[in-house]
Amino acid sequence: MGGLEPRPTVWPSLPFKGEGRLNLRLIRIDIPLEEALTMPIHNVVRLRASASLFADDSSGVRFSAFMPKYLAAHTAFHVLDDERLVLYFRQNAGKGTTFTVRHLNVTDSWTKQAKLFLAWAASKLAFWIDPILLYEKNGRHYEESGRVVFERLVDEGCPNVRFVIDRGVANELDVDPRYRKRFLYQHTFAHYVRFFRCQTFLGTETAAHALELRCQNLFVQRKLKSRRSTHVFLQHGVMYMISLDSPQRTSFRRTNVKGRFLVVVSSHKEAQHFIDSADFSEEELIVCGLPKFDRSFMNDDADKILVMPTWRIWEFAEMREHPEKAAYTKMVAKIVSSIPESLRDKVVVAPHPLFDQATFAGSPGKAAVGSYDELLRGVRLLITDYSSIAFDAFYRGANVVFWWEEKDECMARYGEGTHLMIDEQSAFGPVCYSPDELEAAVAELYGKPQSREYAERFAEIVEHRDGHNTDRLLKELADKGVLNK
Repeated sequence: MGGLEPRPTVWPSLPFKGEGRLNLRLIRIDIPLEEALTMPIHNVVRLRASASLFADDSSGVRFSAFMPKYLAAHTAFHVLDDERLVLYFRQNAGKGTTFTVRHLNVTDSWTKQAKLFLAWAASKLAFWIDPILLYEKNGRHYEESGRVVFERLVDEGCPNVRFVIDRGVANELDVDPRYRKRFLYQHTFAHYVRFFRCQTFLGTETAAHALELRCQNLFVQRKLKSRRSTHVFLQHGVMYMISLDSPQRTSFRRTNVKGRFLVVVSSHKEAQHFIDSADFSEEELIVCGLPKFDRSFMNDDADKILVMPTWRIWEFAEMREHPEKAAYTKMVAKIVSSIPESLRDKVVVAPHPLFDQATFAGSPGKAAVGSYDELLRGVRLLITDYSSIAFDAFYRGANVVFWWEEKDECMARYGEGTHLMIDEQSAFGPVCYSPDELEAAVAELYGKPQSREYAERFAEIVEHRDGHNTDRLLKELADKGVLNK
């Protein structure tokens, strides 16, 4: 369970007489709080006899013998107000038991749970409501493909399109009133009703982000698993880095998404990756390019060196509790120290948004990122490991340097079979394994135009750079009957 093997308390069995008798035992599992705080978000509970000689000689624990179907059941929440965390055991999709350690959700409160129930009931009567919902990550962003497609649909007179967004985030945006009036503010009653009524979702993340990620509510979970909905996955970044057959990327497998599911991809090469590794059919893939790239550009005076590796799910708890000890923090420090001293004043450190940026308060040029689109406009060179932001930066005209010192170790941590889809022969930038290699690559590429070789490699993964990705997407959606409402 999350690498932790607590010793359970086992009470004496209650035997039943007869041949092949059944023994019933009560088992209590105690997890020390300080150890629970260092565990990953999801931890599947399995039991293994202490006398077993085999590490894999274990069995799952059914959450309840009285729940033959997935009912999103869970134990009482243990809430840590100071850390804004909640801990609980829950029924997973396989009817087993998972111990979850996550940030506190808005929908965890009993008032929001009641509002969700009332909204679900109201949605059964509000038959005239038939929205198309667009959204971006956690309902807290308005800058990627979701925004581009939403504004285009509003401009074309689509009457029932809405964009799900946090009210506080929306209040900080400079948005034309004709778009703002179509905002659907998160966690309002209107938001919940339209979520339950919606049959067409278009978003840069899974449909759970259209309400709230990891919402522990039966009606929400049933809606997300409905086979009557159409989902158009716009992608927040080109998905041609970490292989989709990784055990950590099961949420992107066709077998794990219900209903009609269409995926926007940037090339036939990326489309084949979805077919081979995620079991999608050719008809479910739209090769048009990401709509957000239609508005992507680099400022003429761009001069920043951006350091931004992707996050590491196995370090999430450590980054939360002891960030100064995490390998991610040490990696970023090593990258920064390897940049030529004459260019240090150009450095901007922007860790992955799932990691607390306060960790890097002492780094040169630490970025308080409000908009990654605006940040990238000022970037002349990007240093990353295998983040999809590499595609965004290169598309705009920046050079990219890949830091792969810990690549093999990280791929192993993602799970058996995980690999990168690019290698040294297909990477659209130099690959570095040591500080000396990184220093030389930065010195060579900073301020230089992209080479033809790297541009040709990039074009194999991102085919379209003509600014018409949104045109192609909307035509495909119209041809497939998705937007004919």
